[in-house]
Amino acid sequence: MPPQVAQLLTRVLMRMRLASAGKWFYVAVLWLAGGYALGLLLARGLGLLPDIFTLPSLLLIPVGALLVAVIVHRRPSAEEAAREVDRSTGAKDLFLTATLLERSPGEYKPLVLQEVQAKAQTVQPAAVVPFNPWPRTGQALTWVGALALASLLLPQFDPFGRYERRQQELEKRQRLEESVKVTAARAAEIQKKQPEAENSREVDLAMEELKKSFAQMRPEDQKSNLQRLNEEQKEVGKMWEKSAEERLKDGMNPSSADQKFGSQQSEKSKTMEEDLRQGKTDSLQKEAQELKELAEKMAKESDPATREQMRKQLESRIGDMADTLSKTASNPALQEALSRAAQQLAACNNPELSKEAAEAMAKSMDLTSQELKALAQTMRDAKALESALKAIQAAKMANAAKALDGNACKNCSSLEDYAHQFSKMCEGGKGANGQPNPLGLPKLPGPKSANGGKAIGDGSTRAENPVDVGFKAEKSESAMTAGKMLMEWKNKGVSDSDAVKKDYAQRVQEIKRGVSEAILQEEIPPGYHDAIKKYFDKMDQPGGEKPAAGAPAEAAPEPAAAPVAAPKS
Repeated sequence: MPPQVAQLLTRVLMRMRLASAGKWFYVAVLWLAGGYALGLLLARGLGLLPDIFTLPSLLLIPVGALLVAVIVHRRPSAEEAAREVDRSTGAKDLFLTATLLERSPGEYKPLVLQEVQAKAQTVQPAAVVPFNPWPRTGQALTWVGALALASLLLPQFDPFGRYERRQQELEKRQRLEESVKVTAARAAEIQKKQPEAENSREVDLAMEELKKSFAQMRPEDQKSNLQRLNEEQKEVGKMWEKSAEERLKDGMNPSSADQKFGSQQSEKSKTMEEDLRQGKTDSLQKEAQELKELAEKMAKESDPATREQMRKQLESRIGDMADTLSKTASNPALQEALSRAAQQLAACNNPELSKEAAEAMAKSMDLTSQELKALAQTMRDAKALESALKAIQAAKMANAAKALDGNACKNCSSLEDYAHQFSKMCEGGKGANGQPNPLGLPKLPGPKSANGGKAIGDGSTRAENPVDVGFKAEKSESAMTAGKMLMEWKNKGVSDSDAVKKDYAQRVQEIKRGVSEAILQEEIPPGYHDAIKKYFDKMDQPGGEKPAAGAPAEAAPEPAAAPVAAPKS
């Protein structure tokens, strides 16, 4: 076939394919626009479908129509293109014959090819297959424009309540996804602090710097020793105050304890509470790990009855764990992690979110375990800082006695070893009546009197010389607190002891907070802290040893006129 004829047929063939594709594109636009309109009516007018009909979604119509046109349009052959040329030019199958000559024998081929070549020079492909897409394009644009206006102006109707339920489910899913993101961010933040380490990096560096300072102390450099010890005490004191402020802020929550007053507590909860009061989190970490494993198991469970049983068990154990923490160490980050776990557990009731919620809860329990490790590290940091302050006080006393020597501490590893070594450098170590002083540190000898004996301030026992002045021992009837009364009996019968105990517990917590603030502001030495804590811990225990101050007595069946006062701080 001559090249000119082949080129003509190729161009005609291409225009035929484009015309077929354009036709299918137009038809697909009409069908898709109709389906879009129906879907919009069902979503906005009846609320039966999710509302996904926004302006960007209109792009699906041309994109879908283009795909349909590409897939289903006609692909004509060369013979069909030749017939189209013959029909358009009236050549009476001349071009069709030329396309079939290669497969047909005969001596007339040169004549046919010569004639078709001459005819091809006068044929225009645009005249054979004309294009006029504008009318159909205008119709398609009109449909799409009308749908755009409808998607913007048509309000939402919800006659069957389906739209509201879908919105609620969507909000639950969004909250669940947001909680997972918060959990992941908090877990990454905690991991940077390395909670598995004995102490935080900041405290470790401070302790190492303090040990280096101790090693450089010399008896002859008493002034420089004191200056350096004061600097170290200032830095360690700031860190200790920061730690104490955090512990004060995260202290006991009296309202939570009151709400649970009189409730039965499981042995596991008692163990966790007792461990946490002693600064231990091992039992809590074990419980958090078990809850995480149970949540992972629930996420894989397919039996609804078994899943519900696991869910109830998780709900009960998480509640016990939260109650224990609220009464002993109300750490905000820890409480937030448990609260997210409880919310995610509640989402397990939704069949559509059950698996995702269980997996999210497992991550929250893992975060709870990390939070507990961080809390334990904070407690260890506080203990280490208290030991550092005690060692600095002991070093100051040894320095005052001109006996502070860092060379004698080469075998010391812990700060307790340093404090013990500095104690040996001082004389004494006993307080009044031969009892150890509150810090457990040696006391410098008191000044000598003029005649060589002991003088005032040396801690020795003095003889008493009582004088009978006729005083009458009486108890003051004034209030021992800021003037608030816990209870006043006015009627006969047994009083409401629960109300008294709740109010009493609240007053105790107020006093404890005041003492904690005094510890921070008045710089009470760390050696006294344990005794203060034990005193108030005994006041918190219903069956424990009663404090020496006037605690409220048990309710009596007979009326009493005197009000019961809170203990004096």
